[in-house]
Amino acid sequence: MKYPYYPWWLINIDQLEGSWEAQEVHTSKEKFEKERQIFEILGEHPRIVRCLGIAEVHRGFLLEEASHGDLHGYMKNHGKDMDMSLRLKWRSQAVEAIEFIHKHNVHHFDMSPYNMLVHADSNNDLNLLLCDFGFSGIGDKKHACGHTPGFFDPEWTISPVYQDLFGLASIFYLIMTGSYPYADVMQNDTTEEADAVLHLIRWERKFPSVDEIPGGSVILNAWQRVYPDATALIQDQDRIFNYLKLSPGGGQP
Repeated sequence: MKYPYYPWWLINIDQLEGSWEAQEVHTSKEKFEKERQIFEILGEHPRIVRCLGIAEVHRGFLLEEASHGDLHGYMKNHGKDMDMSLRLKWRSQAVEAIEFIHKHNVHHFDMSPYNMLVHADSNNDLNLLLCDFGFSGIGDKKHACGHTPGFFDPEWTISPVYQDLFGLASIFYLIMTGSYPYADVMQNDTTEEADAVLHLIRWERKFPSVDEIPGGSVILNAWQRVYPDATALIQDQDRIFNYLKLSPGGGQP
């Protein structure tokens, strides 16, 4: 169950008018209604977490539970043991999710490994599901992003498509290496280190090396805003995988 931090239906907003909490309550309601709208727009898709319904008592989203948690936890526990075919399959599935939501004019804006879920299907094959549309936007309007350093472009003027593809590239990097981009900088997870990552991306345009990663050029191109859309990324990635004779597939690490 996912439900808003501020339960506006239980709060007397008149008593809060003029305070910072009043704005938080309004924002909570607006975000909930937008996420509800996004689930209605997207419907069901094999790469999107299923919304099973809306609980009216607590105004929450009843979501399908992923059998193996999120990508962050899975890579931390199993990242070193995964075979290449599974890594490549997850890359294909992650961009499939982004291509799908973009075709419905939805942009995620929070492409972190906490928002990619790992779920076993009826054949016990592990697949990725995109979740959490709390930061998402509808249309081409620029939007605030999530807060995971290295998974968003701090240049706020770029298009929503570029923003999602940047985060997607960082997801690819994690899947292929088992490590976060800029992990050498974010050693203690401090604000100062996060600021250093933002500086590297926005002002110096310096990115982690992808030279030893199969299909690493796709990751770098997405970080550098080369692809106009997810479809162009898919076409380039498929071309490289075919050239390298790499075949996505597999279910377990």
